[in-house]
Parts: sequence; structure tokens; C-alpha cells
Amino acid sequence: MPPTGDVLPDITKITAGLLVDSEVLRGGLRLLLDRIGCATRVLSEGEPTGDVDVLLVAGRRWRALELAGEPPDRPLVVVLLDADAVDLDPDLPADGFVSVDSLSAEVLEDTLERALRGELPMPGDLARRLLTGGQARIPERQSRAVSLTAREAETLGLLAVGLSNKQIARNLRISTHGAKRLVSAVLIKLGAPNRTAAVVTAMKIGLV
Repeated sequence: MPPTGDVLPDITKITAGLLVDSEVLRGGLRLLLDRIGCATRVLSEGEPTGDVDVLLVAGRRWRALELAGEPPDRPLVVVLLDADAVDLDPDLPADGFVSVDSLSAEVLEDTLERALRGELPMPGDLARRLLTGGQARIPERQSRAVSLTAREAETLGLLAVGLSNKQIARNLRISTHGAKRLVSAVLIKLGAPNRTAAVVTAMKIGLV
């Protein structure tokens, strides 16, 4: 399974699965992955994903994924987005995002390494679009209802800069299990299914 935390991942030792309809994009990705020394498998819809470390998924193909468990017990999912992808579903099981328009070997390698370290790589323009129009507006009453403890607020701030549970634990000087509990509490209070949605929601209601 892919490494997480502060250990620098060795890209040449992972296998990337491609769930991409476009032959052009699929061919381009294979060339880039070959350039950075990453093994590649082209997957069909419904095909088991247990023997790949990272899934590169284009467009709406993520809806066909059947992923069990949490990282690192399942493949990490990096979603490839085009310029018009502003209506992301909050249930998107994403561990990172990369823009098709800015794809290069360097960008892809950096995205994969950051995702494998437990960060949440996301292009800056995507973050801005999410905040201005990519998610439904949060009702005012929900904003008033969210009340975080001091520790949960610290955890949210660390989530917002893309830290993993292990890194959050180190910053807060607690166990990784304790950090996981705090992250879960933040997600529950924000009504968010994942870390990405939690940060977006928190930004919209002024918590970060």
C-alpha cells in the first residue's frame, strides 16, 4: 500500500491505475507516468482496484468506483479535472486533484507525491472556484449551529493546509488515533463526508 506521512514516497515503486475514457488523455498520462518511472495499468469500469496504489480518474468516472475502507487500506484517488469542473459532488472520494490543462510530468509527480504523503493536493484555481461556486451555499442557521472546541478548531486549521492525521497528531502533540478522532468530530459537526468538503464548508461559513 502507498506510504503516508513524512516518508518521501518512491514514485518508481507504485502502480497507477487509469480510469479514463479519452484515448488521447489516457495515452498522454501513460507517457507522463512512464517519464516519472511509475508503473501503469489501464482499468475498465468495475474492474478490481486492489492491485494499484493510486487511481487516476477522469471526469465522472469516479462514480463507478467501489472503494472499501480508508487510505492506506484502499488505493488513493486522484481526480483529473477539466476547466469546467466546478460542480464537484461532496461525496467525491478524492485524495487529490490535478488539472488536465496544467498536466506535465513535474505537476503529476508532485501531485502523486503529496497525495501519498497524506496531503490533499489541489490546484489553486480549483480551490477558488469551489469557494465561489462549486458547492451549494450553506444555510445561515447551519453557520450559527457549528460550534467547535478549541482542539477541533486547531484540527480544522491543520486540515485546511492539507496535513495528514499523522502530521496533525505531531502538531497537536497527541496520538495519531487521537488526531483521527478529532478529524472525525470536525467532519460530523460540519456535516461533511470528507476532508475536502469539510474545509470548503468551513471556509464558506467563516470558520477558517
